[in-house]
Amino acid sequence: MKKRSFTLIETVIALVILTTGLLGMLALFPVGLDATKRAGINTNATLLAQTTIEDLKRRSYSDNLDADGTFSPPFAYYDYAVDETALSGFKDVKVQIWWPAEDGSQGNRGNQKSIELVTYIAKYEP
Repeated sequence: MKKRSFTLIETVIALVILTTGLLGMLALFPVGLDATKRAGINTNATLLAQTTIEDLKRRSYSDNLDADGTFSPPFAYYDYAVDETALSGFKDVKVQIWWPAEDGSQGNRGNQKSIELVTYIAKYEP
């Protein structure tokens, strides 16, 4: 009976294919980590904007809601601006959150990443 076994060439080819596949998978890890970091930053910005909107809703309708500022730590690198437009019987309130770009540069808001949420606050007269 003749025994079959792998030749050296078959083994080398199998190792090359395996190594190529593993290196391809390892190349995806930094991409996944970067996507996770960006998703976390976007989530924090959205939650800060939503929290700001909820704080504004608790104020009196007659209050001036326009504001600029920075959040306290651990979110100190997020900036915000609130702009209101008074319309007939309600206010259009825009909350915009900025954070530094991936290169860490601050300063000009045009170069920073941002998110914007809009809500309407109605005048309530009991």
